[in-house]
Amino acid sequence: MRFTWIVLIAWFGGCGPSSSGPAGEPREARELARADAVAAVDLDGDGVDELILVTDGVARWPGGELDLGGSLLASARDARGSGGREALLLGSGMSRDFREAPARVWRLDASGGELLWEHNGPRNQITDLRVTADGIWLAAFQDASHVVGGWLVDGEREPLIRETFATRQLPVGSDQALVGRIYGDKPKSDGDLRLMGKGVTARTLPTLRGVRSLAVADLDGDKRDEVLVGDGWHYAYGKQAIARVRLLEAPDWSTGRTLASFDGEYTVREIFVVGDRIVAVGTKGVHLLQRDGLGWSDTTLAPIAETGQAVVIQEAAGPAVLISGDPARVVPIP
Repeated sequence: MRFTWIVLIAWFGGCGPSSSGPAGEPREARELARADAVAAVDLDGDGVDELILVTDGVARWPGGELDLGGSLLASARDARGSGGREALLLGSGMSRDFREAPARVWRLDASGGELLWEHNGPRNQITDLRVTADGIWLAAFQDASHVVGGWLVDGEREPLIRETFATRQLPVGSDQALVGRIYGDKPKSDGDLRLMGKGVTARTLPTLRGVRSLAVADLDGDKRDEVLVGDGWHYAYGKQAIARVRLLEAPDWSTGRTLASFDGEYTVREIFVVGDRIVAVGTKGVHLLQRDGLGWSDTTLAPIAETGQAVVIQEAAGPAVLISGDPARVVPIP
């Protein structure tokens, strides 16, 4: 099973290199309406993404809108359709602005929005949402501290994982998952990363404390996936947490090395792969890691708000990044 996420991000407002369209003319960044959260999907298969702006719990796109009834907590593209058409999965739930919202998974396609799953409990927060060839993987809090992960089938979640604060979960095949915890079983204890699933003994993989982000990709072209981990989380995150990216080597992920640590940041919230490069989204900036003669070099591509979101979109003139905020921004890829 292979999973490759592609994210490209650039400076806004002329802070980075200029972008060019097909004819070599500069592509300008532009401002949109305010958006608390953002997503994107190619609904009609024309190769150009429709932009999804979420404001006050309502997702809007050209020609439609969907009341999520809560904050957008996660999204995942579903490219399993035909003719290049995609669907978009949106995971919504409780937040400071929506304290009574249930946890929900919506499916958005060219015909509109459809509710796939709903849960109402002590803590209605979806922590991870992914689509693979095996289906839709959903991880969400079951109570105040336990996160349940499993496949979403016919409106029901088939539990495979139930762990304390296991907020990041990435399926590996149909019956195993990489499970990243921000905390351990005891109060204020460190989190970890484990490979878990049916019929196997859980195996702990090497990380520094808690895990906030996960990705897999074949970075060296040997047809075996490496694991990228955003670790270093600490309960006293403002003082002791370290924002870093760790690479675990294929095939068994038992050894690895630290690719980068980011000064002034306290966590890596998302990791994406762009060919043989890595994009890490921190709490202040978006970082591009590239191979060089000494290992991996770090270039800050764009500033980002501590709670902001960024997704890659495909425009007619080329790829760009959609960033939440007031206003939301579309930033061309140089």
